Amino acid sequence: MTQMVDLNWFCNQITTPSVKGIAQAASGLIRDGQIAVGMQMPAVREIAERLGISPATVSAAWSQLRKHKVLAGKGRSGVWVSGNSVMPRPIRFEKIGNYGEHIRADLAMASPDPALLPELQNALQAALQSPQLNSYTREAISAPLLQAITPRWPYPAEASWQPTAASMR
Repeated sequence: MTQMVDLNWFCNQITTPSVKGIAQAASGLIRDGQIAVGMQMPAVREIAERLGISPATVSAAWSQLRKHKVLAGKGRSGVWVSGNSVMPRPIRFEKIGNYGEHIRADLAMASPDPALLPELQNALQAALQSPQLNSYTREAISAPLLQAITPRWPYPAEASWQPTAASMR
């Protein structure tokens, strides 16, 4: 039988009865090993009643921890601890999905290691010589770039693009 986290003990560990406060308290207890993987969490309504808050607040905290794969389960079947690797991160990372073990970062959402970035001095100096640099009518892709990437596209583009005289410069 699954061991249940003691309601009174758990509620006493929560210093801020908000979505963020409950999620942080629970994740801290799980990360520290005070709540083990496989343990069942107290019922949402019981926690809410004990803390004097809305069940929706507790449910939202559980939802955050589900996104991080720390809690599992839903509805009346209960919620249990399914992982212990909660890492605090900025809000901008909340929308990042689980892309798998082989993906290290989504560069649209994260900052790459500066030591791995290429030198851009020559490219930026060349860009300054472009007469179309600040033009709203400039082409989105240059002909040389299009020729370089087209053979590696996984499927045909929906819209065809033809270089103009401006993009050939």
